[in-house]
Amino acid sequence: EPLALTIASTAKATGFGKTTTYRLINEGKLTAVKIGRRTLVTVASIKALLEGPTNSTATSDQEAGL
Repeated sequence: EPLALTIASTAKATGFGKTTTYRLINEGKLTAVKIGRRTLVTVASIKALLEGPTNSTATSDQEAGL
């Protein structure tokens, strides 16, 4: 299992768009590492976001149509 994924791979794996992935990084909900020109998102932060207690916020957003 990889330790980090590209933005595109993160979006594909989570079902989020690339813009949402960048927003989650800027909000501090995903951890990203810049290596050269590539931005990689840590798998640990993806799992924490999807499995964590903040998941209720995502559900509220979905119900609101956001």
